[in-house]
Amino acid sequence: MIAHEGGLYVYFVASREIITLDENIIISVTFANNNSTIISGSVDGAVKIWDVASRRCEKILEGH
Repeated sequence: MIAHEGGLYVYFVASREIITLDENIIISVTFANNNSTIISGSVDGAVKIWDVASRRCEKILEGH
């Protein structure tokens, strides 16, 4: 997982694939305890919950 001012990216070792989850400026990121969920926070105040397997945003919490 790579997070920087240009977005949030995940590198899948087995497939050698890099995917972009978010293109906003990321200020905080962590894996949930189940290791299949990523939680990111960006400068626009949005907290996003990502499902790693489906590579989709499951929920957006705004104003945080």
